[in-house]
Amino acid sequence: MNGKKNNLPELEDCEDKSEAKNRLVPLMKALHRVVYIRTRRALKVNDHSSWGLRVAQVFIDSHPDTEFTVKDEQLQYVLRGKGFKNPQSVKGGIAKELELSSIGATLLGALYSLSGFENIKDDIEMNLEEWKNYRSGPAEANVPNDWNTGEAQTEYQQCLESMVIQKPFRPDQMIRTANKFIETVFGWNLAEFNANAHTLRHIVEKQTDEETPILMASTPGNDPSAKIDAVASEVFESGMSRKYQSFALGSPKDYDKADNAITQATKKGTWVCLKNVHLSPEWLQTLEKRLHRLKKDPSFRLFMTMEIHPKVPVTLLRKSSIIIYEPPLGIKASLQRTFNTVDGERVDRAPEERSRLYILLAWLHAVILERLRFCPIGWSKAFEFSETDLLCAMEAMDEWVDKIAKSRSNIDPNEIPWSALHKMLVQYVYGGRVDNKYDTARLESFVENLFNPEAFNEKFSLASLCEADEEKTGDNSVGRLGYVSPNVDGKKIETEQLARVVQVDGNKLKIVFLENYMVLGKERINLNATENWIEENTFRTQQIQMRPVIIVPPKTKYQDIRKWVLETDEVVVSNPAIVGLPPRAELMILASRATIMCQQLLRLQDVETGNAQEELNAILSASPDEHNEAGAVPQWMKDLRTRSAEWLEDFPKTMEKLIEKSDSIKNPLFRFMRREFTIGAKVLNLINTGLGHLVQFVDGEIKATNDLRQLVQELSKELVPKRWNQYTMEDIGVGHWILDFVKRIEQLNEVAQADYVTTPKPCRWLGGLFSPAGFIAATRQYVAQANSWPLESLILCVEIGEAEWKPNSFIFEGVVLYGAGFDVKTKCMCLTEKTQTPLPPSRFIWRNDDIDGVSKSREWKDKAPDVCNVSIPVYLNASFRNLLFDVSLPVQSALPVETWVQRSVSLSVWSN
Repeated sequence: MNGKKNNLPELEDCEDKSEAKNRLVPLMKALHRVVYIRTRRALKVNDHSSWGLRVAQVFIDSHPDTEFTVKDEQLQYVLRGKGFKNPQSVKGGIAKELELSSIGATLLGALYSLSGFENIKDDIEMNLEEWKNYRSGPAEANVPNDWNTGEAQTEYQQCLESMVIQKPFRPDQMIRTANKFIETVFGWNLAEFNANAHTLRHIVEKQTDEETPILMASTPGNDPSAKIDAVASEVFESGMSRKYQSFALGSPKDYDKADNAITQATKKGTWVCLKNVHLSPEWLQTLEKRLHRLKKDPSFRLFMTMEIHPKVPVTLLRKSSIIIYEPPLGIKASLQRTFNTVDGERVDRAPEERSRLYILLAWLHAVILERLRFCPIGWSKAFEFSETDLLCAMEAMDEWVDKIAKSRSNIDPNEIPWSALHKMLVQYVYGGRVDNKYDTARLESFVENLFNPEAFNEKFSLASLCEADEEKTGDNSVGRLGYVSPNVDGKKIETEQLARVVQVDGNKLKIVFLENYMVLGKERINLNATENWIEENTFRTQQIQMRPVIIVPPKTKYQDIRKWVLETDEVVVSNPAIVGLPPRAELMILASRATIMCQQLLRLQDVETGNAQEELNAILSASPDEHNEAGAVPQWMKDLRTRSAEWLEDFPKTMEKLIEKSDSIKNPLFRFMRREFTIGAKVLNLINTGLGHLVQFVDGEIKATNDLRQLVQELSKELVPKRWNQYTMEDIGVGHWILDFVKRIEQLNEVAQADYVTTPKPCRWLGGLFSPAGFIAATRQYVAQANSWPLESLILCVEIGEAEWKPNSFIFEGVVLYGAGFDVKTKCMCLTEKTQTPLPPSRFIWRNDDIDGVSKSREWKDKAPDVCNVSIPVYLNASFRNLLFDVSLPVQSALPVETWVQRSVSLSVWSN
């Protein structure tokens, strides 16, 4: 076989090609490479690692060399978080120092039990500080003392060992190590695969034929049809109009046109492109049947574009060559895409201020898209922002600018309707897609920071980093924050306002107030209507600065802008802090992706033979007598039986009962807890019954029912059975879910024993309740009822680290703070590079706003206070999908509110 002719470089270096055994491994490598590459282009980028690991796993399992292997126990730990032995216990002090959740501690205990890892427990306890530094260290941090088992003989085996250690300590490193594992198994370079990916033309001409439709699927808001148009133009040149047709589907009247075009194209050998086919899933079923019947010219090609959509017929997907289209990520790539799309004449059109507005809009658009990459931190969900939003905003801005300019070459920036611009962008263009008030606040902060008259200053900063002045230099350089008493119409107003230095001239400072407006009496005053120059001694300096990072280009002609974009430092704009996020936000996203990677790889384990489901059904349909025959029950089912028996030992058989008195029904806490106990008892009964039946079935005592069939199928895939899932929960493996549920039942039993509903003083795990938001609502009613306060006047405040009960308070543990840290000295939230901070038991206390004025902490008459309150959201867990309620937390008043908003500072009551 000629490796060069067949594009199989693995065979070119084969020493003795005449011997079949010498050709086998290179052929296997070539086959796996082709399968990996061609399948990978049908997957989203975030799914490449799990697919690559599965391909590598299949290669290792089928390798003729028996020494070419990995330890199955280590692989099972990476997939399931558990080896072949029961986890050991982890000292409470160790888990606390390492900031591990209960599930994290369980993972570490399972690590202790792995074969070869017995000594890691002693190393962690002896070198605890080093392991703490590793857990909280930079992205490239190494395992302390390069700890390893000493048993790995190859580089890929060492990679698997590293992934085992990273799972409980640094899951953010697992993606990188997984890719290295893939490379070392095959000898590949994944970066080369990315750089030398086949072009669309090569795929069309060399890898598909007239029988294979080419389906280009994109993420929402992106259209790959331009790439198809470009290839058609390149292939057909001047004959493109005769040999290439495209149609946008969406309504029934388009179907006849598309059917006729396809019929003619199959005869003439021309190309057809159907756009947005996901809007016509029913018609696609008929299309697939027609394509099967039609006789086709060899030159015929059918292209289809669609958004990734679940209703597209599976038969069509299997028949097609699928290519996933995802636009390049990053601020710089987005800016380049914008100014490659917009016409130069449009940018340079008078007045000159138009081009500056385009830069502001392009930067805003880039920031909005870049934060999507950090979902759910950047935005709470993947909103469908697209290039259409950008173009709509440009059209609206052009209309306003043209009305103001009236053919003039320049306009006064103060004439631009900034408030209207803000409303257009926040409420309609981008904000129309947003359904979370905190996401709206983030969008609003970016819009207001960019779109204001200050943007036309020579050194206006598109992005600034909010930093504490650790050295406390106190110099009033550009970016320094401080308090100033405004001067309006020559009259000094005593109420201090936070301002930023934008220019220094000797002892004079030019400042911009962070809040554009303030209300004086019945009058709303624009503090930045004119330039604000003040004496330096009237500026009350704060130890915080907004350091400028990205400065708007001095020249804003089209070619100048493109040059500025090209020269923008990719490293600088890749920092998450540029888009307002914590510097280590990338690591949190990588950790989340690693969890998904392991879940996907686990599900791929079942995809081995086409008869796997039939085999399982045959086993479950067997009679009790047939089960007693040798070999009737496979080993994996025996293992499942053993696990089920162990789980049954952990579960209590019954639950305690709430103490009910004659007036208990009037107590909101009792009414809530009664519902909790009902859910707990129901799920506990389902689990005990289901697992008991599973054990009896494997032992040959009973025959399988439909419910038992479903239970076995779900448990074998490490899924939480749907019948058990009676409450909202993070997507975790069933083993960890059961441990979590046991803790919940134990807490409910403690609630009953301590009569918590009558004396709610002990510390409780808020995330361990089935409905945390419901409990907070009950506590609000409880406090309002006890004090005869109106419900609407109550605001929930958090006093971090205060575990002593006070009237109207409840003590909770297991809460995690995201996007910020906590300063023990000042009792305030503070800026930190950490993405998350586990909080000690803390006091959640209801305060009467009419009495304590919590919501008015930012309203003062003269000198600004050092501390004020900010409202942040509380979510169920780190997925940030389930918003529970809001709380008020103390912060330094000199830190701009936008900092907390953009960093997505929040709390969660449950963590894994």
